[in-house]
Amino acid sequence: MHKEIEDGEVVTHVSREEARSGASTHVTRYVLGISLILVIIAFIAIVGTGMFTT
Repeated sequence: MHKEIEDGEVVTHVSREEARSGASTHVTRYVLGISLILVIIAFIAIVGTGMFTT
């Protein structure tokens, strides 16, 4: 973080990492992918057991 004077005003500049308060780990894409697979498996199990009981 550093401060500069622009147009007579003090302006504070922060880096991308400082603004985001940490580094990006890309874990979200894995959580979404695994969750999607589990929902599909659960849907297949529910539909599969429902079809055999009728």
